Amino acid sequence: MKFKVKSGCHREGKKVYSPGDIVDADRDLEKAFKNKFERVVEEAPPPPANVDIKVDTLPAEEKKVEVRTIRRFKGSSPNIQV
Repeated sequence: MKFKVKSGCHREGKKVYSPGDIVDADRDLEKAFKNKFERVVEEAPPPPANVDIKVDTLPAEEKKVEVRTIRRFKGSSPNIQV
């Protein structure tokens, strides 16, 4: 988890963090030290800019769709496809 130091200094091992610094910690520093840290939400990286995205641009009337219907006839099996 990542936390931003809001006030004072924080020592994690031999490293000293000042206000505004980001601390990467295994424990919840926001709960351990009230009003001293703010949890930083990590956002997912944006997709690469060099990815080609292809979109189907056919007009709706040109798109081909296969449709199957099920009909039930009196006295026949209910799963016959016609």
